[in-house]
Amino acid sequence: MFNRQLFVVFLLCAISQHVLAQKVVSLNNQVNQHFFTGQEIEFLPDNQNTFSIQQITSKQFGNRFKLHQGYYPRHVASTTCWYKIKVKLTEDMADQESLIEFFDQTTNRITAYMPDANGRYKESKTGSNFNFTNRFYQHKNFEFQFGKLPKGEYTCYFKVQSKDAVNVIMVYRQTKYFF
Repeated sequence: MFNRQLFVVFLLCAISQHVLAQKVVSLNNQVNQHFFTGQEIEFLPDNQNTFSIQQITSKQFGNRFKLHQGYYPRHVASTTCWYKIKVKLTEDMADQESLIEFFDQTTNRITAYMPDANGRYKESKTGSNFNFTNRFYQHKNFEFQFGKLPKGEYTCYFKVQSKDAVNVIMVYRQTKYFF
């Protein structure tokens, strides 16, 4: 009897871990766009604005991220928060073939850390505090491009800062969407 109860407890724990785990989004050339929502997004408040990408990507910080409970994250005014998404490329991705787009044009600063093929991250910044002509695309939203990547699983990190509350709406798009 005790063994059966122990098995049930173990099974429930295993199931709850799977249910509460961040979902990895599969992408390929047939996916034109994908809106990241709910369990596809994890976040970590950085109230002192002191965390570095080296800390954020470390194993010590990995379990500090929390799974978003809702549709889109609502970023709190006058704060800094890190957001994390995971993608699985089921085929190789060509250079500058796709991007992550942020929809809320009032976000003051977004620092993106996009993965490269060597396991490192490329940092780029944009937001309403930056000159419009310096944007990758002359577009009202904020975009961060993927480089050439072989198929595999990758994590993208975004540091969001804004004096006003903003909606953190992240969308994967193929660049052909803009042309």
